[in-house]
This record gives sequence, structure tokens and C-alpha cells, in this order.
Amino acid sequence: MDKKVFKNVIKKMLLQFEFNYYKNNIYYYGNEDSIIVINIQKSQWSNNDYYINYGMLLKNLHNDLNNPYIADCDITARFYCETNGEKSFVYNIEILNEKLLEEIIRKNMIETIEPIKEGGIKKYFEIYPQAICTIKLKLKNYLGLWISTTTKPPHRQAWIDRIYYNFTLIFYTNFIGSYGFPLLSIAYTTVVSFLDTAPTVTRCDVCLGFVFKDNIH
Repeated sequence: MDKKVFKNVIKKMLLQFEFNYYKNNIYYYGNEDSIIVINIQKSQWSNNDYYINYGMLLKNLHNDLNNPYIADCDITARFYCETNGEKSFVYNIEILNEKLLEEIIRKNMIETIEPIKEGGIKKYFEIYPQAICTIKLKLKNYLGLWISTTTKPPHRQAWIDRIYYNFTLIFYTNFIGSYGFPLLSIAYTTVVSFLDTAPTVTRCDVCLGFVFKDNIH
């Protein structure tokens, strides 16, 4: 598949889901509360690899933005591409065909975009609760996010595993050798200690559990 066919298939699919083409491979869907942005990004490493990014912007936080870019959005993520039973964020046009690409885009739209069109940003965090830890402070304050009232969140071990995995990537990449594993041990101990002593009903930049203010969409 060449890049022109690739982009045309995506355009056809997004128009079916009520998105409007803007320019430079950017698409919008808007309602009274938010704007959803989808764009196509070419990889800087390969002429055959692309990414499909999406984001949501809350109008109450950005009154002056009618045509936002992905970087302007309050939440951002990427469509996954599933080929040969494996998922990644890379769309390699050498291995994709039109039918497969249509199926992948449709699945992403149905699983993620359609629910947040209907349920707003709350729905997004229901689908991807881990994303709450990556949002900007401005959005966090607007949503009124608080740590859960339990000192030991029900998903404590999942958080430990997730954070430990991220530390592993960082230290394995940057501290291969004698320094790596001692630092990992310290990181793991710190994470466990924090989760076991987390204060109740306290604002925090690392969100373990959360509740929303009323009337947030």
C-alpha cells in the first residue's frame, strides 16, 4: 500500500464516524463540551511507518481554540495497529492492505473514540484509568482529582508492577552495568513504601485512585 492509499482509507473511515477533515491530515469531531482531534504522523525513522494520534480538548479550558493541534489537547494517545496477532502503535504500509487497515481503524474508533464522543473525558478514564497519571495539572485541577480514601488501593500491586516496569526501562537503558540493579532496588522499595503510606483524601501529582467533581463531561 502506498501512502496516498493509506491516507485515503483513513479519511474514508473517519468521515464515516462523523469527523471532518481540516488540513494537513488533521480531523475534528466537536460537540458543546469538547473537540476530538485525530491526525496522521509520519515516522522520522522510516518512510513506511506512520502513527495515528488522537486527543481530546475541553472547551471550558480552551475558549480560544477552535482548530487545535494534538499538542493542544488535554489528553493524547495513539491508535494501535494489530497485525499477525501483535499490537503496536506503528502502521507499516508495506504490510497493510486496505481491508485490514479499515478493520483496524474501525476497531479503534468503536473501542475508544465512539465511547468518549458519548461519555466525554470521564469515559476515557474509565477505559484507560492509567492515563490519569499523565494528564496536565490544569486538567487535573479542573476535574477535581483526589487520591482514593484508602491507604492501600485495591490495585496496589498493579501500580507497583507498572511503575517498576517503567523504572526498569529507564535504568536498563541508561545505567546498564553495576549501577542499574541497585537503583532498581531502591526505586522498587520507594514505590512500595509510598503506596503503603499514601495519605488519605490528599491532592497528589501521582494518582492512585480518583473521584471526579460533579457535572464534568
